[in-house]
Amino acid sequence: MKVKLTESFRIRIMLYTCISLLAAVLVDMAVLLFCIRSRILVSDYGLNEKINLHAQKRAMGFYEKLGFITVSDEFLEEGVVHVSMEREI
Repeated sequence: MKVKLTESFRIRIMLYTCISLLAAVLVDMAVLLFCIRSRILVSDYGLNEKINLHAQKRAMGFYEKLGFITVSDEFLEEGVVHVSMEREI
């Protein structure tokens, strides 16, 4: 049985997908800013730490521009393809 989707339904699906991606990126940016802000505390104690995160595959380019490198193969997390990335602080 083939279901025919209306154009307005397709637009709503695309809109919800974009909103979901934007929300995920905003959460990741907030965590990243917190980690970078924490760098001051880490450097005050002379620690050499790294920021580790699980990035969605489609957001890898964003993190690479911020100096992160991929350190794992792809894996599924909550049904979405992710990779582990890290950056020295």
